Amino acid sequence: DTVRVYEGRYEENVAVDKSIDLIGNGSETTTIDGGGSGDVVAVSSDWVNMTGFTVSNGGDAGIELSRVRNCRLANNSCNESIIGIKLFDCSKNVLQDNTCLKNDDHGIYLVGDSDKNIIENNTCNDQGGSGIFLNGQSKVCEENKIWNNTLRSNDGAGFEIYSDGVGNELK
Repeated sequence: DTVRVYEGRYEENVAVDKSIDLIGNGSETTTIDGGGSGDVVAVSSDWVNMTGFTVSNGGDAGIELSRVRNCRLANNSCNESIIGIKLFDCSKNVLQDNTCLKNDDHGIYLVGDSDKNIIENNTCNDQGGSGIFLNGQSKVCEENKIWNNTLRSNDGAGFEIYSDGVGNELK
């Protein structure tokens, strides 16, 4: 199924627990504001495509993918949350052409067994922590492709890895 969200400001937290295409009218005009609590958009189903939103003001992540595969986040702007985009125990997802600005901690954060994801052409600037952070936390983040991202003016590193993972490819 496809859900098209027209331009406007939506003050809510969204739980996505079904395979769906969630299409905003463009990140310049379609905003989901989490009101400072929890994950603004929490995805817990495989095969979710989310594109064309600004997601802001999360008490945790702007967008969190949790234990999912084959999801795609593209052309979203994730701002002013604790973390812009978080992947927890996720595999084979694509994060492409997203912007993460002014989050308290990291722009894009992979934690747990987050393997074989593609993270390309994203911009992560002005984070309180790192632009992109791979954190295996006694697990591994392996074989992720992290290509052509712009990481500037972050209080932490542009890119940081804390994992025993192998095969991560940086370009």
